[in-house]
Amino acid sequence: MSNRPQLSLIVIFFNMAREAPRTLHTLSSKYQNVDSELYEVIAIDNGSPEPLGAELVESFGPQFRYIYLEDASPSPANALNYGASIARGQYLGFMIDGARMLSPGVFKFAKAAFDSFSNPVVTTLGFHLGPKSQVESIADGYCQQREDELLASVPWQENGYELFSVAALAGSSKYGWFAPMAESNCLFVNSSLFSDVGGFEESFDLPGGGLVNLDFYFRVCSQKNTHLVQLLGEGSFHQFHGGAMTGKPRDEAHKEFVELQKQYQKIRGHGFSPPVKQPVYLGRTNKSSLGVLKSSLGAIDEYRAENPVASDAFDKVVLDDRFARSDQRSIIVLGMHRSGTSMLTGSLREAGLYLGDVNTHAPHNKKGNMEHPAIMSMQENLLQSNQGSWDEPPASINWDTLHKSIRDLFINSFCGQPVWGFKDPRTLFTIEGWLEELPKAEMVGIFRHPSLVAMSLHARNKFSLEKGLDIWVKYNKRLLSLHRKTEFPLVEFVVDSEMLQEKLEAVVKRLNLPAQYRKLNFFERGLRNATTHEEALPASVQKLYQQLVERSA
Repeated sequence: MSNRPQLSLIVIFFNMAREAPRTLHTLSSKYQNVDSELYEVIAIDNGSPEPLGAELVESFGPQFRYIYLEDASPSPANALNYGASIARGQYLGFMIDGARMLSPGVFKFAKAAFDSFSNPVVTTLGFHLGPKSQVESIADGYCQQREDELLASVPWQENGYELFSVAALAGSSKYGWFAPMAESNCLFVNSSLFSDVGGFEESFDLPGGGLVNLDFYFRVCSQKNTHLVQLLGEGSFHQFHGGAMTGKPRDEAHKEFVELQKQYQKIRGHGFSPPVKQPVYLGRTNKSSLGVLKSSLGAIDEYRAENPVASDAFDKVVLDDRFARSDQRSIIVLGMHRSGTSMLTGSLREAGLYLGDVNTHAPHNKKGNMEHPAIMSMQENLLQSNQGSWDEPPASINWDTLHKSIRDLFINSFCGQPVWGFKDPRTLFTIEGWLEELPKAEMVGIFRHPSLVAMSLHARNKFSLEKGLDIWVKYNKRLLSLHRKTEFPLVEFVVDSEMLQEKLEAVVKRLNLPAQYRKLNFFERGLRNATTHEEALPASVQKLYQQLVERSA
């Protein structure tokens, strides 16, 4: 390689003939879907009695280098520092344990983090292959053979996100994405930051390094001029190999950790505790990692209960910087369930609005609800935390730090998209929290005749027509109130298909979307499940409906 790489990843191996080929595969450019000239991998064999050899390592691509250290220290700290000294990249990545496989977006999003922040600490969540943390799985007979069978059961070589389906959170990351971690087993920093903190502390000389990785993570996070960037939807996955800590049953591992804490106390003069630093989130969720996202939402309460002092400090940390979004446009689709929001959003997507990875097929909607599952889950959880739900919306919404963090990571995932947007009917009640971060967001709304909505809710949810009308009133009062404050495009989901098509085309042009002159084909008349109504409306409902009709005209 003649060109200087931007990223250098230093990976330490010791007696990992079984594990190394899998790890190296997940570091290859084909698996990571990035150009091989972007990065280099420095694979350091820390004195293994049976060396891996350059032939194996370098077979994964021209960006791989193999280094064998003779008379190596039992601790990988020296090897990590040596790797940094010969690295050619401006940005340095470290994997203290070569038994860890990566998900496929790590390099791409690490590069995006360095493009967005001047001094980021880019981190990944840690997982253990197997049904539980490996110190627990050992008691159930988990071993290398079982792990081989487990990995053979999923096509991880072609789709590395399948690793989420055969893994559990590691102890150092047990609370998931939205609480502090003790360490990151794949992290990236500027080479200048590495120099500023003095690299890895070589006084941690125990086999495996003791708490050297935790110590390094704490020190880089504690620098005032750094931003902690957590890669959402990415992770490192530990293979079982009889490691210094993970290869022992829980009781033995606990005793070992006590000894490691003693060494940390001796070196640093105090016990170890994870850094309290609010992260920003970069990445995207996918079907495989969605379960971890949901469990992370639930684990935040567990973290707060177990760490009340640290939790209070964590919640009070305020981010001092954001991704630059001055040139971006964001569009929020507003409207009630069963009112044509999916049809409107699908049409806007067809005209060039970027939505990301949304639902395009659902039991009650052939073309999908056009909603991002992470936002739908977060907003329902937000309503529940305010003693409500989508069908019993609360009178007011209080956004806490957790939900704001998820909001921010979702927004940041659209970094680089000139015009993007999202739709979830719950947003009618949560909109203030979105506008706090997106003050220039554009809005577009849609409503439908109250009786047709009530009939559709009856067919889908078995609600009484009275309840359906009550829900309609709550949502559309919010829609009317927002429209009075800021007049945005407002469409009625009318029965007349030709008229509706004209309205959609008019909205698309008013929003000036990239493909506004493309013929819209998303709307299909046959997908509507209620088109006629005969029941008279209560006077208050009729009045609200008429006000919306007048404003849409």
